[in-house]
Amino acid sequence: MKIRTCLNWFIFNLYFLPCQTVENHLGRYIETGELKIEEFIDAETLKTIKDYFKKNPNALLSEAKSKLPDEITWSQLNLVQHYIRSLSNKKQKY
Repeated sequence: MKIRTCLNWFIFNLYFLPCQTVENHLGRYIETGELKIEEFIDAETLKTIKDYFKKNPNALLSEAKSKLPDEITWSQLNLVQHYIRSLSNKKQKY
């Protein structure tokens, strides 16, 4: 229920919140496991981004953005980075 309440609040305030704020909150819920990354990013894009960060674990988002295909967005990179952190917190490999 907590997620539904938060999502309803976001939708209600969508016109007043910068997109990045919403993405950061969604990223936190992905990181805690309350939301699934697959609800926001297709499997192929997820694999592409994960593979890049697996080969370049210390890469900044700006480096990833410049090396990956143009159709990959900043939002996708940010959400996948939260997802990777969630796996690291659980001691899982990505």
